[in-house]
Amino acid sequence: MKKLGFGCMRLPITDQNNQTSVDFKQFCDMVDSFIEQGFTYFDTAYMYHDFKSEEFVREALVKRHSRDSFTLATKMPTMFLKKEEDLERIFNEQLEKCGVEYFDYYLLHNLNAINYPIAEKFDAFDFIMKKKILSVALVLAMAVSMSACGADKAGKTSDSKESGELTKLSLGTTSWPTNMFFFLAEEKGFYEANGVDVTIQEFSSTTESTNAFVGGQLDFCTFASSETISPFFQGAEYSVVLETDKSNGCEGLVATSDIKNVTDLKGKTVATQLYSVDHMFLLTLLNENGMTEKDIHIVDMSIQESGNAFVAGQCDAACIWDPYFSQAKDAGGTELFSSADNPDLITDVLAASKSLCDKDPKAVTAVIKSFFDAVEYWKANPEEANAYMGEKLGVGAEEFASEMEGLLIPSAEDVVKAFTEADSYDYWGYTQNTVRDFMYELGVLENNEKNCGDMIDASFVKNLP
Repeated sequence: MKKLGFGCMRLPITDQNNQTSVDFKQFCDMVDSFIEQGFTYFDTAYMYHDFKSEEFVREALVKRHSRDSFTLATKMPTMFLKKEEDLERIFNEQLEKCGVEYFDYYLLHNLNAINYPIAEKFDAFDFIMKKKILSVALVLAMAVSMSACGADKAGKTSDSKESGELTKLSLGTTSWPTNMFFFLAEEKGFYEANGVDVTIQEFSSTTESTNAFVGGQLDFCTFASSETISPFFQGAEYSVVLETDKSNGCEGLVATSDIKNVTDLKGKTVATQLYSVDHMFLLTLLNENGMTEKDIHIVDMSIQESGNAFVAGQCDAACIWDPYFSQAKDAGGTELFSSADNPDLITDVLAASKSLCDKDPKAVTAVIKSFFDAVEYWKANPEEANAYMGEKLGVGAEEFASEMEGLLIPSAEDVVKAFTEADSYDYWGYTQNTVRDFMYELGVLENNEKNCGDMIDASFVKNLP
């Protein structure tokens, strides 16, 4: 089997506000082209495209191609298991939706600290074995990596400078408005102009991008600031080299109309991505209102899945970021909290591997400069840039512009200030030490002895040409 999978989480759509508005002709053309090139692996999931992806796969793939010409993978949504009988019910529903009699690969979706015990409680592993589907963890991991990301491992830093070629770099990121500036830099040739060749790999969740970065598959990775702390404490070697934004209303907690305040969430189901920045701030909100996570039922999903689940009526509330936060509010959700209530605590950063920082500091500076070049291009050409970045994010130009209104992009001088030690939230390290202590109190960290300021390397921003 060729090592490339066709992921069906982000199919082409005609209406950016409606995940079920799949451009069927374009999807069919993509499927046909993929198979014509000799590729066979297709991956979908119960949740994708507002729970309709499996049906779209049936119409575009299963009904139009012989069953022996492709392999099909889908996933048991462990986050929706309430009783053991749900396993058989959902599995049979998936067979019907996909229009097949069997799956070539079958995964347990979102296995983590919350859902793993659920899978064990309902004998999900035994269920899979009885279905005679492959369940070897390495095979599943490879399948997820190839299909969800639609690419092989990103390449590492090239030593080609001596031959006059561009330095090859890899950058991992996720769906967030400011991260689209890295794509704009690529589109406008800023990387090349600054002497580097950057391959950007977009991941469906920060968990996936972090794992790839910490595992040595990426030179750079974008992070919500709080998400840098756990890998730092686990010994990952990287430096935070750029603050890309401060959130000022672009994320928050949204709930159904009957929930008027945070205390109304007691006993309710809330979707978010565990240990993400939004999970941390959900717990902060609960604490401020005299509650704990034991007072609610947290469902661990990627931020996109959390947003889709809320819109589809699968949960009572969701703590998510844009564009899913805005989409949830547009669908009738009530905003209970937004980052505008405390913008200093929610920031995003770019990290670079220690090896790259030590080996090729000019390459790190080049990527940072390319980011600022893209920001300046956006300021000078807002309509064009908003249209391009909105398309990359999966929203229209106007919605992208609206989302950017909820973000503050610091200048190089602002970043230097944020990276300069001080006893206030103006200093990035101070803020993260505050979050560190909170994580320690929650039991996420075994200790709080490391200084988060040690992650910072401001030299690259200071040395911008």
